Amino acid sequence: MNFDNTNIYKKAREIAGLTQESVIELLKDEISLRTLQYYESGERIPSSTRVKQLVKLYNAEWLGYMHLQQNDDLGKIVLPSIDLNTLSLSVLNFQKEYTDIDDIKKRMVEIACDNKIDEHEEEEWNDVKKEINELISAAFSLYLIKSKNLDGRG
Repeated sequence: MNFDNTNIYKKAREIAGLTQESVIELLKDEISLRTLQYYESGERIPSSTRVKQLVKLYNAEWLGYMHLQQNDDLGKIVLPSIDLNTLSLSVLNFQKEYTDIDDIKKRMVEIACDNKIDEHEEEEWNDVKKEINELISAAFSLYLIKSKNLDGRG
């Protein structure tokens, strides 16, 4: 599922099958309905502490990841983009990326065996890093898809 134009906080609540009112009740009035509406409209970004509560309430680990990846300065830098697709697509993508790593493994070892990346190896090493990043992204996507079936199949 692509979240580019979707509010992640609203989507997580909807997938959890909760209304805004029930969230307020379950959180024992720790936040107001208006504050939740601000989060879900994008007018405000919840704190990581608040998102942690929502992750637990919604049983949605992916929400925590997406929150950090979209809103945290460090998360924007170090967390790869993920695509929360169906389970079957996530498995296939992970297998494809794993195979891609297998295909470059020999060259990766050749570059790294002298414990340095020479100038003439830099472009190839950047390709290796790109493949590793794609594998990490696929792995996170597969791991997080299990926290809630985002394709609507329960």
